[in-house]
Amino acid sequence: MNSNSDISEKSSAIKQFFEGKVFYRWIIRLWPFIVMLLLMALFMNLNRDHAEKVIRKISSVRDSISALHTQSVAIESELLQMSGRSVIIDRINSEGLDLIDPKEPPRRLTVKKLTENEEEQ
Repeated sequence: MNSNSDISEKSSAIKQFFEGKVFYRWIIRLWPFIVMLLLMALFMNLNRDHAEKVIRKISSVRDSISALHTQSVAIESELLQMSGRSVIIDRINSEGLDLIDPKEPPRRLTVKKLTENEEEQ
């Protein structure tokens, strides 16, 4: 009789397997764990997307900084060239201004500090 009961148990286990009852019990028991795994997968995906967006933004900012640095160097060299003495003299002459080139260097002005007694007078 034991062999008949063993065979019937095995056949019922196989029948439950094909009907999906085994997996259904397993899924119901592990439902919180499955939900946690799905939420973690969603969070990881969103986090990766955010990180890629930040990396793209950093790259574009670096490119714009490089372009602005190049532009500032060009403007600085142009300004240095424009502030040269010969360029200024040529521009004054081309504008027709009645300015003359000084023959003496500029003099330094000194201011004497007043003491308290001199301030009162």
